[in-house]
Amino acid sequence: MKKIAIVNQRYGLEVNGGSEYYTRLIANKLNEIYDVEILTTRALNYDTWENYYSEGLHKVEGIKVRRFSTSRKRNMLRFRIISKLLQLYKKSSHYLEAKWIDEQGPLSEGLIKYIHNNKDKYDIFIFVTYLY
Repeated sequence: MKKIAIVNQRYGLEVNGGSEYYTRLIANKLNEIYDVEILTTRALNYDTWENYYSEGLHKVEGIKVRRFSTSRKRNMLRFRIISKLLQLYKKSSHYLEAKWIDEQGPLSEGLIKYIHNNKDKYDIFIFVTYLY
């Protein structure tokens, strides 16, 4: 049976977001035919990326969900400043754009390391959106 990893920044019944809901729909449908596993963070709140769920392997609606800690919470003041600078300077620098992505988050070094170390255990990875 083919093994599919679906990667999304948040996942859970309490998570109210478009891409997260879409991920649940995809996972439930694909799980009828394939071995599906969600790779996600422990975050519930996208404003802070604070760890909420417990780390490790769990089941949600019969789907395997592997949760990883976020490496840091979001600093909203820094994020807003960088966002404002990008709005002010129409020809933004690559540095500001990269800083915006860093501050947007989430960052989960454990999730990145897991994918790198376990990429051969899955037949396919489906990444559902970068920005929600």
